Amino acid sequence: MKMIRLAAVLLFTAGIAHAQQNTFTLQSNGAAVGKCVYTFDKTKDGFKVSSRFQAKVPAQFHSGSDPTNPVTNAVTDIQENNSYKLDASYTYLGGSISDSNTQMIFGYSPNKQHTVMQLSTMQGGTQGESKQLPLMPGYMVLPPDDASAIQALLYLATSHPTADNLYFVMVTSTNPRSGPSSVQAKWVPQPDVTGTLAGKAVTLHHFSFAFGKSIYDIYSDDTYTLMETDISILKASYVRTGFALDAKK
Repeated sequence: MKMIRLAAVLLFTAGIAHAQQNTFTLQSNGAAVGKCVYTFDKTKDGFKVSSRFQAKVPAQFHSGSDPTNPVTNAVTDIQENNSYKLDASYTYLGGSISDSNTQMIFGYSPNKQHTVMQLSTMQGGTQGESKQLPLMPGYMVLPPDDASAIQALLYLATSHPTADNLYFVMVTSTNPRSGPSSVQAKWVPQPDVTGTLAGKAVTLHHFSFAFGKSIYDIYSDDTYTLMETDISILKASYVRTGFALDAKK
């Protein structure tokens, strides 16, 4: 009965995420450097997600670098669009990421058994390299510069958790030479905290998501709508417009 109620809450939440403005400021070392806007649209068998990311950020936050071993030099102008589908249980069904700087499109298509991810590239209408990577149960696709992916993770981990809270993360890359990396990650519920949204107090659920040297601290309201994500190794945060996390006591 508890799972049924939770599923109903999450279904309602997806409607909220689509209806309201899901706009996040990207902060790097405490300074605002960009924003991400996303929508979740309900379909007959799941969800269609669209996001847009624009920022002028240090190179270590760009998805072309490995977030588990980031570089620390240069500043990069980033403009990316991410479009993908989820089924009713929030499992990734495929999509694409376009990089405005390189005019490259990166495609991600899992097979029906969800055991293999087909990767493809296209630039200027010309098909590029294609390859396959194996998938494991509990897989998810995570562009480091896309807040919608964290929202999708929230829905997945709170409505259809794995037995051991372990997930198989495919970290995307817009660098065709490096390609995506895959790593196992641990999802851990943390004690609730508090914050404000549009000046009103809100109780927040806190989760940590750890893989490699990176820890994502994720905060959501009671409907599992994302409010903030802090990424430790990158010293970066996504913060929902109008939201403020209370200082730790």
